[in-house]
Amino acid sequence: MTYKNIYDIPAYLYYEISKSSDYSKLSDENISKKELAKVWDSIITEKYNVFGLSKEEHEIIVRRKEIKILECDIVIEKNLSLKAIKRGLEIELQNYINSLSSGVEQSFGEQCSEITKFMGLRIHPRTITLYEFLNDRNILIKENGRNKA
Repeated sequence: MTYKNIYDIPAYLYYEISKSSDYSKLSDENISKKELAKVWDSIITEKYNVFGLSKEEHEIIVRRKEIKILECDIVIEKNLSLKAIKRGLEIELQNYINSLSSGVEQSFGEQCSEITKFMGLRIHPRTITLYEFLNDRNILIKENGRNKA
């Protein structure tokens, strides 16, 4: 079986793959890494289409876009001095990502516990799909004004 969308991929597996970038976990079939990367990209795209971007994710995308534009400028203008600026932007981006991951972000298990506790829902972390999990989390945030989940 190959997980192809947010409606069938288990949420725990999505978070495992997000951390490890091991796309082979998406399928027990013999599928090339390139095809699995495409499947992963489609899952990510579907997640953003259904649930949108967080402000942190948007900031990361903006910063990565700046770096890519600078890479194009380096090639087009053949201006090697821009490489130092690019490297500085990459370091800033990495520091930003590190600051986010060292913050108060909850693990998947902690978020499941919070949904169970505050919504009174019994969820099984190994079987809940990504769609169900994110939908429950968003309901919890809207109804209870909680920003931790």
